[in-house]
Amino acid sequence: QGGFSSPVIDGDRLYQLDNSAILTAFDLASGKKLWEKILGTIQKGSPVFADGKLYLGTENGKFYILKPSATGVEVLDEDEMSGTGTPAAIIRALAASFSPIAVMLAGLGPTQISPAAWTAAANSAFSDRKP
Repeated sequence: QGGFSSPVIDGDRLYQLDNSAILTAFDLASGKKLWEKILGTIQKGSPVFADGKLYLGTENGKFYILKPSATGVEVLDEDEMSGTGTPAAIIRALAASFSPIAVMLAGLGPTQISPAAWTAAANSAFSDRKP
């Protein structure tokens, strides 16, 4: 059963996140279920696929960066959102993805990230890259 979230496609596979935060991968050609991964207990937001990775936040306060394949999924990063302080690791990951949707999924709106903090995080994330 699907959920509130929209599925995403990476070319060969479709990824669906149900309302119980279970991520399931399906083969696009056959429709066959390839694998599933339990990520939490409640989920409403859609995952984002970029740079070969899935970015998603769960309702129980976790933000994941996942590397999916045909045989399973590798958890590259898992951060828990806290109600205090600035979640610097998550802001840095979001800045690296430059995805407004990922920002919304993680629950970080404009009132929670100042433009200066966003710019600093983006500069830090890309400081070792050359044009």
